[in-house]
Amino acid sequence: MSEPDVVADEAVRSRSGPTAPAKAPAVRGRNGRLVRDLNQRLRNEVVRLRRRLGGDRPAPISWLFIATLPNSGSTALAGLLASAPGAVTLTERAEGHGLIPQFSAPGRRWDPNAPMDLGLVRAVWIDRALRLGGPGCLVVEKSPPNLCRFRRVLDAFGDMPTSVLRFSRDPYAVCASWAKRYSPDQIVAEWDPALAGRLGDADAFYAALGGICGRRMAMLAELGDVSDVDVTYEALTENPGDGAARLAAAVPRLAGIDPNAVVAVKDYAPQTIRNMNAEQIATLSDRQIERIGFGLRPYAPALERLGYRLR
Repeated sequence: MSEPDVVADEAVRSRSGPTAPAKAPAVRGRNGRLVRDLNQRLRNEVVRLRRRLGGDRPAPISWLFIATLPNSGSTALAGLLASAPGAVTLTERAEGHGLIPQFSAPGRRWDPNAPMDLGLVRAVWIDRALRLGGPGCLVVEKSPPNLCRFRRVLDAFGDMPTSVLRFSRDPYAVCASWAKRYSPDQIVAEWDPALAGRLGDADAFYAALGGICGRRMAMLAELGDVSDVDVTYEALTENPGDGAARLAAAVPRLAGIDPNAVVAVKDYAPQTIRNMNAEQIATLSDRQIERIGFGLRPYAPALERLGYRLR
């Protein structure tokens, strides 16, 4: 599971009418995923070759990169930002990593040492942005795995106008959301294979969630020097109007944001942005909160730099 794997929507759609060719049966399961990944890789290499032949010049595009954790409220944030005139997202959830199978592979996407072909990422993302928004668009990109290689991603687009938004949320709310959505097996397979065999009971599971969250918040805390604007989920949801004005002041291309925009997040009904921390943390027992805190404790200084404390 983890961040939804987004398959590019460039597949050929069958035509309506009696003369439409028969649609090939879908290939499902693991084999289906392998076929889709292979097709996507081939399309991406065509995009790269086309760009190389044309000269890999800067594109007339601006980029807004959001540094954030998964399940931090960033999908709602991206929906808000995408309401600005001329703003686009590379995918429905504003997570372009899913367009690159090598970039979004389970067990690899969160490995900062995994080799990533950022030249390919650049070619695919530029091509996608030009097709969706055209010259002059602002791309809102918030793939959470960008966090563990953020400076390298930023450098890959450094010959075009770029802005950075650092977005944080109460770590206990983040962990509560993870506990709801991801099983121990999924955490191991998708995020941290080194945890295999170490999540056998609830105490270990919640402590591991705290540790993962702490490491990622430490990554976020280290990006203060490249951030153009820092926003917390709590401040944004408390007053979306003020938050929109602050964002537009820091990134003028965001002028015209609709603070009352209706956003679709995960499996919740479409709604305006609101603070869901209390109801999510309320799903945790005192013991689970204690174990999350145990995992977070080594990273307390990073949490404090972002405005959060251990409970």
